[in-house]
Amino acid sequence: MMNHKFVIGLLVLGIGNPVYGFDLFDKDRGKPPVVVQPPPIRPPVQQIIPKPPPKPVVPPTPPPPQRDFVLQGTARIGNKWLAVLQAPDGKPIIQEWKSNEKNPIKDYPEYAVVKIEARKVVLAYPENSLCRASNVQKGIQCQENGKTAALKLQWRDAIQPPPPPKPVQPPQPVVGRQLSPEEIQRREEERKKRQELYKNFKRKVIKDEDVPPGMRVIRTPFGDRLVPDNRNK
Repeated sequence: MMNHKFVIGLLVLGIGNPVYGFDLFDKDRGKPPVVVQPPPIRPPVQQIIPKPPPKPVVPPTPPPPQRDFVLQGTARIGNKWLAVLQAPDGKPIIQEWKSNEKNPIKDYPEYAVVKIEARKVVLAYPENSLCRASNVQKGIQCQENGKTAALKLQWRDAIQPPPPPKPVQPPQPVVGRQLSPEEIQRREEERKKRQELYKNFKRKVIKDEDVPPGMRVIRTPFGDRLVPDNRNK
């Protein structure tokens, strides 16, 4: 009788609190709850892009050699200037120029005359061959970072005339020795030949109307010669 009441009481307790009645038979009863950890967050995989190979270093192409002109003379005719230039190949060039003009040089169109004045010419150089080195002896002065060069006329020493011929002295007889008639005749013939040789010497004469512009005549006992006229410059 007592046992039945005990069982009924347990059933009543189980019915009134069904959760505890269920936990009574749970094998994990009394253990701490299991905490489920989220999976670790992995960083995104970065795609490694291979670097392109370095480009080969190409050395710069050296500029062509510098070619210069040398000023040999200037002259003015009205509003036009003339300049005598010595080209890089050594040939003379007569170049014209008017105010506020830029004239390419004949046979060298990459060069141009910017200005001409007394004893001076300003010359424009090509971009691929600038004026890099001045030459004082030739009167070449680079300027404007090599874009132009000033050509100045250099003084040159005048050519020295040849020494005058020595006067012909007649043969002197040897004292103490008598000359034979044949020897006297031979010496006389030699003297006449020398006189005839110097007699044919002709002095070079340049007329005023034959003097080109920008030049003048220097007259000497041995002949006339032309030089640049720089007296009024």
